[in-house]
Parts: sequence; structure tokens; C-alpha cells
Amino acid sequence: MYYQNSQWTDFLENIVSMAKQDLRIKKSATEVVFNDNNYVLDFFHMMLLDLKSGMQQPIV
Repeated sequence: MYYQNSQWTDFLENIVSMAKQDLRIKKSATEVVFNDNNYVLDFFHMMLLDLKSGMQQPIV
């Protein structure tokens, strides 16, 4: 889930599956594409980083 517009929003299932897989192999971050944007899911800092704007959002 990520925080947007004053509410928590679920990631798409394919992103959740990829994140679970990457966490199992102990990756600290992974790059994803959704909503036509490139992001980094930073598991160490629990942040979603928009690679174009640099904007960060908390994730859970």
C-alpha cells in the first residue's frame, strides 16, 4: 500500500507479487512501473520514489 490523496491505496497485484519475491531474496529496493511512471520501492526506508519527479511517499 502507498499513501496518496490522504488515503492508503493498494498496489496492483503484479507489483505486490514482485515485491514479495524481491523481499524473499532480501533485496532492499526494486524498480517498478505503474500509472505510466517509473518508481523505486525502497523496502529499507519503506518509501515509494518517483524516478521522474523525485517525490517520495510512504509504503506499508
